[in-house]
Amino acid sequence: MVGISPAFSGRTGKTKNTLTNILDTKEFTLSVVTHDMVEQMNICAAEYPKEVDEFEKSGLTKYPCKIVSTPGVKESPLIMECKFTQHIQFSDKPAGGNLLLGEIVYFHAKKDIFNDLGKIDPIKVDQVARMGFNWYTRANQGLFELPAPRTCPIGIDVLSDSIKRNPLFSGKLLARLASVETIPEPTLLKKSSHE
Repeated sequence: MVGISPAFSGRTGKTKNTLTNILDTKEFTLSVVTHDMVEQMNICAAEYPKEVDEFEKSGLTKYPCKIVSTPGVKESPLIMECKFTQHIQFSDKPAGGNLLLGEIVYFHAKKDIFNDLGKIDPIKVDQVARMGFNWYTRANQGLFELPAPRTCPIGIDVLSDSIKRNPLFSGKLLARLASVETIPEPTLLKKSSHE
């Protein structure tokens, strides 16, 4: 499943073409936008009349899909073909939000975004995301890895109240302390402090 959130126009309050098209056709594609194509994608954010081809306006290329009739964007490294499943409307006011859910029925990925282990490398994708208003973020400039626990950590609830209430320990530091699998034996703690 995947979700997208086309809002009503903030200027006019009208339904945007993306929302209308998905509700009419019951299918859509999601094409990941990269930093190299973000300026072209931004042209598509203009409120063109429905009959205007935004591919032509932006210079982006239609990519024929395998299952859905809606084209993807050829320049995108990742294209998801989706069947519409649910619409949740949060507001009907200008800039009001909608959540559209869809089932991914086919996934296209360019070979040059995979790492040596055969996994998609987010640095190679160079994805951008819209934050709101005129703000965007470039994902690969803020990436870091945080491996999921392989065993069950002891958890913050097991730490002593004196540690949990200590103002020197932020939630981040408490989580690091609580990420061990077992509480160290006091004798090991004393021994290591004298070494």
